[in-house]
Parts: sequence; structure tokens; C-alpha cells
Amino acid sequence: MSSLKTLVLMASILVGSFLVMPNVSYAEDVWCYSNEHTSFYLDSDSIGEVKNAPNGINYGASGKVVSNEDGSFVNIMIYGFAVPNDNVEGYSYWRARGKWEYIGSIKKNSELRAVWQAMKPYLKKKGIYYSDSWE
Repeated sequence: MSSLKTLVLMASILVGSFLVMPNVSYAEDVWCYSNEHTSFYLDSDSIGEVKNAPNGINYGASGKVVSNEDGSFVNIMIYGFAVPNDNVEGYSYWRARGKWEYIGSIKKNSELRAVWQAMKPYLKKKGIYYSDSWE
């Protein structure tokens, strides 16, 4: 009977530990683009609406830039997107300067377009409005 009691106690502890564990979100690193030297991976948990940003920036995400040579971390990039007149425009946030800087339209910048396209499924999943007709 002692082994049955031990088994029941172990099962109770295991079930209890699952019930007590905090709700943890598991972010995905989503590849967006590569250039000659680096690649950018979007942090899926960072995708969302941006509040109180200038220039009509309503959407944002961050991720990491890694070296194509050895996969080492290079930098963090924070992207913001505004949609004036249904045209998606991209910005990057410079933490050292504390401000957003305009990069360009996703129509003319393939890297911005890649980030925006990678964000869309996560925006939808989070119930954040965007339109597929925006370019």
C-alpha cells in the first residue's frame, strides 16, 4: 500500500504544479528577411498596436538582427507602421535617440514589406484590425 500512496502523492504534486504555474506565453521568432550580412527575426509576442506614437504610427513589432556569418546577435530593431490614405509606411525606433525615424513605404522597401506581411497573421490572431487592401 505504501507504493500506491507514494504514486498518488506524486500524481497530486504533478497536477498541482500545473495548476499553480503562471500562464506563460511562448514567443516565436519569425524570419522576415535577409540581406548580404544579416537576417531579421520578428518576435511574435511584440506584434501589436502602438499607443501615443507620432506620425500616425499605430502598429509595431520588434525583433533581432543576427549575423548571417555565425548567427550571433547584432542588434534589436523596433518597427512601427502608419497607414495614411491606405498606404503602409514604415518607421524604426532609435532607442539611443529616443525617436521614430521614417524609413519609407512598403511599396518601395522589400524589408519593410516582409516585416508587415509577417505581422499580419499575428495581428489577425490578436484581433487587431488591418486591411489586406493596404499597400
